[in-house]
Amino acid sequence: MAAAQVPVAHRLGLEVAETSGPHDEAGHVQTARLRDNDLDAATDPGADGTAAVLAP
Repeated sequence: MAAAQVPVAHRLGLEVAETSGPHDEAGHVQTARLRDNDLDAATDPGADGTAAVLAP
């Protein structure tokens, strides 16, 4: 997670776990970001769950 995202995650009440290198514990991931009035979204091609949009 980029350093700028950590304080936002904490303000949203989300836990942040950091590791010393890449790992695959998250499995398939979806993410979305609301920036100004634009919604960006991305997904792992194998994702089979649901996504949530989090905005501060």
